[in-house]
Amino acid sequence: MPSENREKLRSFFKNNSQLSEAHFAALINAMLDRKDDQFHGLWRPGQVYQPGDVVIYQRQLWEMNSTEEICAKPGESPSETESVWRSFLDDNDWAVVTEEKVMWAKVFDKVGIGVGSNKGDRPQAQLDIRKNILEATVEAITESLPDNPGAGRWLLFPEQATQTQQTFLHFSTPSQTSTLITGLSLEAATWSSNATHGFAFRHNDNALDESSALLGQATDGDVMLALHPTQSQAQAPKFASLGLNVENPTALLDITDRHRSQFLVLPKARSEPTLTLINLLPQNVAPTYFALAVNHTETSWGTNARAGFSFRFYADRVDGADGIENGEESVSAEVDATSLQGNQLMRIRQHPDGQYPQVGIGIDSPAAYLDIQDLNYNRIQLLPVQGSDSNSATNPAIAMINNQASSLGGDRNTYFTLGIQPTQSILITDATEGFTFKARKLTDSGNHHLNLDRGQLLVNISPDGNGRLGVGKKPSDYELEVQGMASAYTFYQASDPSWINNEVLLTDVLGKLNSLHPVTFQWHDSTGFQAHGEQIGLRIAEVNEVFPQVITTAQDGTPAIAYQNLVPVLIQALNELAHQNQQEHIQLEQKIALLNDRNTVLAIWLVVGWAIALLGYWI
Repeated sequence: MPSENREKLRSFFKNNSQLSEAHFAALINAMLDRKDDQFHGLWRPGQVYQPGDVVIYQRQLWEMNSTEEICAKPGESPSETESVWRSFLDDNDWAVVTEEKVMWAKVFDKVGIGVGSNKGDRPQAQLDIRKNILEATVEAITESLPDNPGAGRWLLFPEQATQTQQTFLHFSTPSQTSTLITGLSLEAATWSSNATHGFAFRHNDNALDESSALLGQATDGDVMLALHPTQSQAQAPKFASLGLNVENPTALLDITDRHRSQFLVLPKARSEPTLTLINLLPQNVAPTYFALAVNHTETSWGTNARAGFSFRFYADRVDGADGIENGEESVSAEVDATSLQGNQLMRIRQHPDGQYPQVGIGIDSPAAYLDIQDLNYNRIQLLPVQGSDSNSATNPAIAMINNQASSLGGDRNTYFTLGIQPTQSILITDATEGFTFKARKLTDSGNHHLNLDRGQLLVNISPDGNGRLGVGKKPSDYELEVQGMASAYTFYQASDPSWINNEVLLTDVLGKLNSLHPVTFQWHDSTGFQAHGEQIGLRIAEVNEVFPQVITTAQDGTPAIAYQNLVPVLIQALNELAHQNQQEHIQLEQKIALLNDRNTVLAIWLVVGWAIALLGYWI
């Protein structure tokens, strides 16, 4: 007899219907009988159950699996006595190992959640989950998706995958679908996506408990890492832009701590390869930057920091027993990497008050276009600046400053400057011994070129008096001192009458010259000029006796003769000798005239005597 539904059964008892045996039979067949059907409804303690009886416990069907009847007791519920009861839901699609608390699906096909209920819309993976997809066909998926930002799909082990793979799809509009595919093979683990902004990794401090975590969104929290696709030009392969702590990287590598600094590798705004480091502190002023770029013609460094570039050395280090660990010096862990207090090596800057560059080596505040300073504060300056702007340094110059006297307790530095003006070149110094020129001997070895105390003295220019020049020696008493021979085509001595006082004629020198005895001599070996052969001169003691004006004595006691000053003496001696010869000539002429007169008288007498004798003879 077929079973009737409840509506049919109710109609039997309406309108004073005449009930028959068939009606009661249909009613009895429609009811459950605990004995015949072995279904007892809810499990209850104290109830007697036979093998094969079925109950409901915790919203689940259980079958009595014992071979003997039992009387249910509290604490012996079906879930607590699985040796007596077994779950009635085992339809052979799941395998359960209760004692190991393990279960797995026996179905070897595909499972779909939100997908597969309609023809043409079957799961495409072993696990295919779709959310908010109202249309049932594949065509509907691509043509009429709801504009729901939460719509999406998750496929685990897609049927077309060639490796271990899962696929995520996000549907925004029918024409906009983004994908995320993760795959694993023996060669690589891969992530693939067509999302416009690539990949983002975030950290969310708000998800502190289970309830708040359930409300979290994937877009919550701060970006830790962002990986964006970048395309330099149309149809060109895309490459990655990686941002650390930045959501939209502006370079192929963009690293920032958001409030202190930022580091850019190959910024997108630059056409040439560039590295840029940006200081974001203080936050109320424009950031400062350092950029290193290279193109096909040059490598350039750029910054807008007012102090320019500073190169420093941190001498602190942790060394091994031999001062070296693993072949390299190790940097001390105590060195503060953020400190800028190391030894100054070099400074490159734009002058704060002028529009010209300055480079300082060993000095923090250069005062020249190139300013070099050693550990003793000795300095060399190329194109030094005399004032606060470039107009004060119109004449190019090179300056050297020696601080040794000051470092040893002296009261000042010494300097040497080489400069040029439109009309002349200038050497200037405040060194007490002026300028010294030396030559190194070819026989010298080692680094004697670094020792200024060595070498042969060639020329010294002393600032004493109005300036003194020494050739082969340091001048001490004379404006020009030559340790050796001198040669010139002409030598002029100043003789301006306006420069002369107390002029007195030189007289009576001829007799004094007679007291001088010129001699020949050779220089002593100690002078270094013994090879110059025989010399002619005067005895200085004799000269000093008669002409002390041409004798001078140096501070070291060495006497000298001004031989050129004896020229007037010789002239006067010649004059006196000429005058003497003239007088003697006159006297001789007078004597000759007198003798001539005497001879004339004698001749007359002889003639007269001869005449008288002849007359006497004739008579």
